[in-house]
Amino acid sequence: MEFRVVEMSGFQLLDKVIVEDLYTRIKPVVRFVTTSEKRILDERGDLYYIEDYDDIFHTAFRWSPVATTRAMGLVRMAEITTYHTYGYYGFFKPTIAEVISQIPDEYLKDVVAFETGGDVRLTEDEEHHVATTILYKKKEEPKEYLKDPPNGRFVDCCYVCRWWEERCSFCIKHTLSEIPDHSYICDDFEKDANGNETK
Repeated sequence: MEFRVVEMSGFQLLDKVIVEDLYTRIKPVVRFVTTSEKRILDERGDLYYIEDYDDIFHTAFRWSPVATTRAMGLVRMAEITTYHTYGYYGFFKPTIAEVISQIPDEYLKDVVAFETGGDVRLTEDEEHHVATTILYKKKEEPKEYLKDPPNGRFVDCCYVCRWWEERCSFCIKHTLSEIPDHSYICDDFEKDANGNETK
């Protein structure tokens, strides 16, 4: 599996409001092994979401996390180096705010979860812990096409403007490179390539 490694040389916490907003959709995941009695924190286990924290700026989310639901449908999208403050060098205590603040802008649109850990070490000046954080995005689900559109027609539609060109099967206004998906079964298109009403 291919993923991009992003190296960082330091970090600065983002504004509190920005971090809290990102936290509504970007969540930490931690690995647990499930036994007959309980779930045990274990790097060899499966990924789970954990209970939310009220204070994401000071609470170490890897200390006694409580598993909630299995983290399903995630795809590994990138691996970054993250830096974390500590009180005692022997205790690795990353916070959610530290991780979110260090996610590169290019990944913020798609990332939905992160896993922090790996081979934790100290920076050369011993000011921070250095960890590896894996970023995850949602697995793309296959598109479900309508088998019987209300208008009874199967057409190639433009994702942007819903105009279509039957002969070439592409939009005459938008090129493929400009849109995420140019061809699908459209059940509410309004005009054809000549501007004529189709309903």
